[in-house]
Amino acid sequence: MDATLNRSSSDDIVMKLIGRVRSSRSEMLDDSWGSETAVVELDSFRFSPDSLLGLSDFSHAEILFFLDKVEPEKIARDARRPRNNTN
Repeated sequence: MDATLNRSSSDDIVMKLIGRVRSSRSEMLDDSWGSETAVVELDSFRFSPDSLLGLSDFSHAEILFFLDKVEPEKIARDARRPRNNTN
C-alpha cells in the first residue's frame, strides 16, 4: 500500500478537550490500577447532562487519554520491557 495515499499536508492530529477523567489516585504510578475508581466529567459548557443518556446500555466505552502530567524526559521513546521488568 502506498504510504502517501490519503495524507494531508500536515501530519498533525488536532484534538479538542471535551472533558476530564478524574480518579481516586493521588500518585502517578504505572501499575495497580485495578482498585482505582475514575469518573469522566464532560465539559458542561459544551454538553448537557442528557449527552450520556443510554451510555449504561453499552458494555464499555472507549476513552482517549492525553497523558499531560508526564515529564518529557520520562517518556520512553524506544522499546522497553513492560513495567521495566527484567524477565
